[in-house]
Amino acid sequence: PERSLATAEERDWLRSAVAALSSAQREVLKLVYQDRVKYAEAARRLGVPLGTVKSRVHGAITRLGRLAPAVVPASRGAARRFAR
Repeated sequence: PERSLATAEERDWLRSAVAALSSAQREVLKLVYQDRVKYAEAARRLGVPLGTVKSRVHGAITRLGRLAPAVVPASRGAARRFAR
């Protein structure tokens, strides 16, 4: 039961944290992590250079890592698991 609650809390945190990202960062994360598109394909679909995709992914992951301590208690470790 506790693990189920932690999972629900982590999902809620992730939704709110992703909502705090820019639309460009959300879009690239959706392509790369949800749709499992390779970076080069994401760049083609978005009409941007490959370096821009890499930069957006890095920026988004960095921002999520910074948001995590304010939202998830350190004892849970959800932010550490996500940021790896």
